[in-house]
Amino acid sequence: MNPSTLLSRAAAAALATLLFSTPAQAQNQQLWNSYINQCITARNNANWQDAGTFCDAAMAEAQKLGSNSLQAGDTHNVFGNFFKSLGKSADAEDHYLRALRIREQYNCSNCLEMVADTQGNLGSLYVDQGRYNEAETMLRKAIGIKEQLFGSQHPKVAMELNKLANLYEEQ
Repeated sequence: MNPSTLLSRAAAAALATLLFSTPAQAQNQQLWNSYINQCITARNNANWQDAGTFCDAAMAEAQKLGSNSLQAGDTHNVFGNFFKSLGKSADAEDHYLRALRIREQYNCSNCLEMVADTQGNLGSLYVDQGRYNEAETMLRKAIGIKEQLFGSQHPKVAMELNKLANLYEEQ
């Protein structure tokens, strides 16, 4: 994850903190944000034990905000990335599918981007598993959403197109 994504996540967390109706919810949001960022950092550094610990803590805080909250969806997506890094495809798929179900419930441009991110993650996982038809379906959905949001020349679209190219190369 690049620094601008962490900054965007932090900005979204700060806004969400303002929107929560109780101090306890705001505190849960702040704790969740801290844990999820620590999980991502530990995973990026291949510190698997810490990544798992922080992901578990992030999920506990997300559940306090609601099992179908955007934070729960984000945590499931991060867990999917974590399990994919460990080569645990079934666990990764389970978390990506949970993230997708949650994220699809929300209707905002940022939420649509998160849906596309999860579809792209699922597509990459399916490529790794040799499930090429499912991979292509997910990747094309992700590309469609990102083209709609950003235009066809945007780097975020290019990232999904690269995943599709990897699929065609694998076949």
